[in-house]
Amino acid sequence: MGDISQEQTCKSLMDEAIAKLGRIDVLVNNTGISGPSKEITDLTVNDWNEAISTNLKSAFICTREALKHMLKNSVRDKNLDNINNYSIINISSIHESIPQPKTVPYASSKGGMMMLTRTVALEVADKGIRVNGIAPGTINTDVNKDVLENREKKYQEEQKIPMHRIGQPEEVAKVAMFLASPAASYITGTTVYVDGGLALLT
Repeated sequence: MGDISQEQTCKSLMDEAIAKLGRIDVLVNNTGISGPSKEITDLTVNDWNEAISTNLKSAFICTREALKHMLKNSVRDKNLDNINNYSIINISSIHESIPQPKTVPYASSKGGMMMLTRTVALEVADKGIRVNGIAPGTINTDVNKDVLENREKKYQEEQKIPMHRIGQPEEVAKVAMFLASPAASYITGTTVYVDGGLALLT
């Protein structure tokens, strides 16, 4: 499809979704990179721009474009049986609120995503549109490949987590499905931590 950090790519993505599906009820902003592991004095502007553009700018643009469509179709209705169930879900990270050394661009982008979630949620709360976030901890995905493929590193990571195991992508997906569904009709502006209890240790 193209570079999701570019405005035209995001617009084209929304246009294609509407053309194929007729409408957008749910948007999940799930694009992300971890960026380099460097102390701030070694970071370049390119390091910063890449993480911010990929992780935060893309979520902003896709949210803006999806909302244009959602707002045209949303109807204020105090009867929950009939209220439109538009939902935007931002996949963030526990590092949106928990700092980690050598991750300044990544953590900053995720901190920005937390405020994007909360601010947009407040802005559209009366329009039948909900905006929530999910903050995963260590999950069995390619971004954690170096940990997962090293037995000792994997063991050490598991010992840091109160549940003593690394999460599965399906466990994040199930939360997204809940937040997208009518079962979460009175939830907006919040972030659900899917981290095996890791955030409890901070």
